[in-house]
Amino acid sequence: MIKLHLGCGDKTLPKWDNLDIVKKHPDVIQHDLKNALPYQDNSVSFIFNEHFIEHLEDQDGTNFLEECFRVLKIDGILRISCPDLDYIVHSYISNNIDRSDLGLSFRNKAHYINSALRNWGHRYLYNEEDLLQKLKKCGFSSIERKKYHFSNHTELAYLEFRSYTNELIMEATKK
Repeated sequence: MIKLHLGCGDKTLPKWDNLDIVKKHPDVIQHDLKNALPYQDNSVSFIFNEHFIEHLEDQDGTNFLEECFRVLKIDGILRISCPDLDYIVHSYISNNIDRSDLGLSFRNKAHYINSALRNWGHRYLYNEEDLLQKLKKCGFSSIERKKYHFSNHTELAYLEFRSYTNELIMEATKK
């Protein structure tokens, strides 16, 4: 069974293929995820990525989702965890900013929203509606929003490394 942890940075998962553009850990396979995945069609059972897709431009993110669909087996599952644009915007508008959101201290609302959108190399933030549309367009079905650390699949539960619980977490199945 092949399980891919894509955009892993230095956080590796045992018994998973951990891929990232920079080899920050001996167990990381160095690969630019803007390129085709080095796996055959229909060969992967599970894919997980956390705080990766928002570092790609909009079209590169769509291409990445298409590539995940290509390599997944029938009934294979993709789990994505990323910042939730709706949560960020709601926090901004309601003036209900948790000063620990995004792992930073914020001096004001403008600093908060700009940090969420621009810091850490963010290129495109998703909300549930947008990510759902893109996953469907790529061919995924049985798409569900999940809670932090929760999955119906043992292999995908408790994978998130970051402690932010206001994430957009989606699981999509290839049928």
